[in-house]
Amino acid sequence: MNGLLGFKKWQSFRLDTLFEIKKGKRLTKHDMIDGATPFVGSSDSNNAWTAKIGQPSNHSGNTITVNYDGSVA
Repeated sequence: MNGLLGFKKWQSFRLDTLFEIKKGKRLTKHDMIDGATPFVGSSDSNNAWTAKIGQPSNHSGNTITVNYDGSVA
């Protein structure tokens, strides 16, 4: 074995071989309505959970999100 995890050689790979990649939809603060659906925005705090909105969720649960703008981009 070589290294902590036992890998002999590191190789590059495409993320879409491991995950289904989907683009979200932009929602501005102006268009948000109050509700109970957690909204993941582009924030470096609170795991990017920035609001609770009344719009339905774009993605199902157990989803990894990546922002494209904001305070962490």
